[in-house]
Amino acid sequence: MKSSARWLLLFPAVVAALVCSWLLYWLGINLAYAMCPTQLYHPNIVSVFVREHFGNLDYQAAVCGAPWFQAADLALLTIAIWLSFLATGFVGYRLAPSHKRLAAALASFIATSFFVYAFAYSP
Repeated sequence: MKSSARWLLLFPAVVAALVCSWLLYWLGINLAYAMCPTQLYHPNIVSVFVREHFGNLDYQAAVCGAPWFQAADLALLTIAIWLSFLATGFVGYRLAPSHKRLAAALASFIATSFFVYAFAYSP
């Protein structure tokens, strides 16, 4: 493959690796919610705020009150962050025709920056 085509494919491939690495978190958290007993669900503070200030919207969020749920959520989140860091770096290294280490470092930095922004500055 030409080097210019590999540079053009680098960004979509890194984005695909990022999305695929976060599918693990989505699948794991849905499995954790499925395993939570129904009597331990309680409404999330965000859903209460939305209901009070914006009326009856179709926003429903619940949090499981099981003692293992918070640890499982944190473990899944940590695994997803590390997996996204490693997967984007690997794709950046393997796909870049030159400056492989720089491409891997930039891809991992961008992925990490995206999630720092998403979690630190989310409302």
